[in-house]
Amino acid sequence: MNSSRAAVPTPLPVSEDFGGVIVVGSHRQLLFDDFFMSRGCLNPSCYGDRPRFADWLHGIKWCVGRTEKSPHPLLEADRPWESGVYWNCVIRDGGKFRMWYFSHDPVIVPKASYVCYAESDDGVSWRKPEVNLVKWNDSSRNNIVFTGLPETRSMELGNVFIDPSAKPDERYKMIYSAFEGGTLDPVGKTKFIGASGVLRGAYSPDGLHWTVYNEKFQPSYSDTQNSATYDPVLGKYVAYTRTRSLYGGIHAGDDAVADVVRGRSVGRIESSDYRHWTSSEIVVAPDFYDGLTVDLYNPSYSPYPAAQRSHFLFPSAMEQYEGRVMVDVAVSRDNVHFMRPVRQAFIVPGEPTSFDSMGIYASPGIVSLDNAHCALYSRSDTTPHGGINYDPDQVHPPKVGRAVFKRDRIIGIESSGQGAFSTRTLVFDGRRLVLNVEPIGPDAQVSVEILPSDQEQPVQGYAFQDCLPLSNDELDGEIRWKSGADLGQWAGKPVRLRVRMNAARLYAFQFLT
Repeated sequence: MNSSRAAVPTPLPVSEDFGGVIVVGSHRQLLFDDFFMSRGCLNPSCYGDRPRFADWLHGIKWCVGRTEKSPHPLLEADRPWESGVYWNCVIRDGGKFRMWYFSHDPVIVPKASYVCYAESDDGVSWRKPEVNLVKWNDSSRNNIVFTGLPETRSMELGNVFIDPSAKPDERYKMIYSAFEGGTLDPVGKTKFIGASGVLRGAYSPDGLHWTVYNEKFQPSYSDTQNSATYDPVLGKYVAYTRTRSLYGGIHAGDDAVADVVRGRSVGRIESSDYRHWTSSEIVVAPDFYDGLTVDLYNPSYSPYPAAQRSHFLFPSAMEQYEGRVMVDVAVSRDNVHFMRPVRQAFIVPGEPTSFDSMGIYASPGIVSLDNAHCALYSRSDTTPHGGINYDPDQVHPPKVGRAVFKRDRIIGIESSGQGAFSTRTLVFDGRRLVLNVEPIGPDAQVSVEILPSDQEQPVQGYAFQDCLPLSNDELDGEIRWKSGADLGQWAGKPVRLRVRMNAARLYAFQFLT
């Protein structure tokens, strides 16, 4: 699905160490929003006594990167206790890929639900070890690792993450939703009456043996796959959950009009101890540009593992009429405020005969595969999520899929013809500048010139006419000028970059030693 839905950027703080410039050091920096962009000004009054800059952006836009989906499911239900492989999450840990996934009993009504475990050496071929922890059908020879509290009637896995700040016995943490208590309907025996919905958490020393926290994170059931993490910059735990937004209200004047429920949205809560949480605040919601038939939920929070100030949500964009679900993108520099730079899906469902023909729900957590590639695992469906063609008698078990993309290439800057932009003032460490560049047409070129922050003209020998343009597909393409590549004399000093592009995409930059 391609569409042209606009977004309003959120201002973000920068370092004051050098008078408000952005200190990038030698960290990789992703160009997924306008954070690094100079607005440009031809009017001297914009800068008072400072020189005027002609840094207008032109001929560029933000775009989504390319992904390659697995042609076949990587994991599916093949055990008698599995009705399907629903919400799942994958992390790399101790030389292995580890997956936790949610399934439920295909026979028992109301269905017993639980978290199962799988592992892999390559992230493609998975095994389901017998962990002998939970009894099913009078046997513990299975891969079930978690069922919630004794009073849990049904549950849904959110995600599992490793907490670097925790003591050893709480190193692994989980967030999940559950219905608890209640009595079985004495007539229909298909549901529990009076069961209460909650959002809860659990902890483990090894990802297998789990203990539930006493505290309820929220006193309501937030279905689909919620995501939690520990943010070392904020020094807090952050979770993204399903909520709902409103539209159409008028609150001024005598003829006020009540709000109407807009649909599924993504809310944010935070905690200092992973026990007591704030109230939910909406961070991503469908809007006018999405249309009234699109919901956004299943947040899939993913910190980017290899870059500074880079947080992603991959919410599910559900088309209510069609019943089709695809993966959108929202971005943040601070893990608090999010924006959607593009309204083009990052991952779309497959052809009608594929195992992901009607729905792809991204799993939380970007997984690094090697130095050049990353992956998002997913729940993949052939059954519409409601919609005009939904048939309750034709519901097929979901499976696990995966989309692979080149490092850094989630959202970037694209110029189909000639384009240019300038950065705000930066301070860097190192001696060389490398760019992540992807050509998209003939005569692809990306050139850079270096400017001191208080000057309008580039450094002698480091202007566009001195630059040797990048024209190939490169993850770390080194920028060189006729005099060489060494920028050591400008390390630690405020500078700006001007970039010219033609038929290319630019995703990231980094200064290296």
